[in-house]
Amino acid sequence: MYCDSERGGKGDRIFLGSFLDETCSYAAPDITYKCLNGGVELPFSASTGESVVKDDCISCKEIDMNADDDGGDPEVLQLCEEPYERAGKCETGMEGPYYIRELECDFIQNVESRFSSGRGSNSSSAVAWAWFFAICTLGIAGFAYTLYEKLHRKNVNLAA
Repeated sequence: MYCDSERGGKGDRIFLGSFLDETCSYAAPDITYKCLNGGVELPFSASTGESVVKDDCISCKEIDMNADDDGGDPEVLQLCEEPYERAGKCETGMEGPYYIRELECDFIQNVESRFSSGRGSNSSSAVAWAWFFAICTLGIAGFAYTLYEKLHRKNVNLAA
């Protein structure tokens, strides 16, 4: 079983979901995680209703208690600044005197297309290959049984 994020509601919530395959194309029944983990529900799942992302926000403005009111620029909390700096950004088309980051654009577009087109956009080819291998397996099994029957008929005891 595999876990991955999935959108819920009107796209404004993110939940964890359990899946049967490593590409997370086939959702596992809601009870699967619970059965495999001693009755404990998957945290942040749609069944718990608790989103990974909270609705309430924290202020990123640093409040300096010792500063006199000089009207200076507000500072950003380190708690907010570090994750923002490390986060992937796609700043294509932006102008400014700073370094424009575009390295993550492909990744972000892939994630967006995965969510907008729904999971398993490549699942039709996966299903086709699964049927192909199933039919081939049945064909080989039938051929093996035919060979077994021919071999078994050749070894008939006629002395009795």
